[in-house]
Amino acid sequence: MIYVISVINPNQPSVGGNPSSDSNPKYSNKILKELGYENYVSLTKTTELIDYLDAQIILIGVKEGKHIIKEELKIDIEDYP
Repeated sequence: MIYVISVINPNQPSVGGNPSSDSNPKYSNKILKELGYENYVSLTKTTELIDYLDAQIILIGVKEGKHIIKEELKIDIEDYP
């Protein structure tokens, strides 16, 4: 199984059913600007986002295969030995 890990953008309202927290990570203004309007940010962009206290992640198990992930989520997954 392949897993996709994304970070929840604290700038966006929580979508129904998604986890939420009373505390948001203390991201710098630069990082908050880079997050923009996306609800979720893939860790393929940067792993720096999980280095902050109260960062929230979503772990998604995917069975369809790498080509579907690349087409639908725009994430290119590398094979690891």
